Amino acid sequence: MLIIGLILQSAFLFAFFLSLHTVMPFWVFLGMMAVLNFGQAAIVGVVPAYYSEMFRTDVRVTGISVGMQLGALAGGFTPFVATWIIAEGGSWPTLAIISAAVSAIAAIGVVVLRRRAVDPLGEDVRDDAAGAVTQGAERL
Repeated sequence: MLIIGLILQSAFLFAFFLSLHTVMPFWVFLGMMAVLNFGQAAIVGVVPAYYSEMFRTDVRVTGISVGMQLGALAGGFTPFVATWIIAEGGSWPTLAIISAAVSAIAAIGVVVLRRRAVDPLGEDVRDDAAGAVTQGAERL
């Protein structure tokens, strides 16, 4: 579902940029809703479970936090980069293509990390969880 969301977001982003050129609020709103409801919602709905399956329980919070913070740090500069591209003579298709390329890189990452999704909460995670329960019971 994550890969489908990335594809939909990239496709609808082209439609959104096209709708901006109509300067008609209805089409801009429709383009924005397509990106957010079909692309972004499919990604955001799956990501928490996907991230949880990537890390063992003893490092899960740290792993997810580091990944989210690095993503936010890199993504925070996106408006400045987009403004610079437009100021240097770029156009909306350039921005849409860059976004599609980033989505393709994310899709490759999903495929590479699919092993965890095939074996969710694999033996290493189950062993850690059982050990944590046993250690907690011993303390009582």
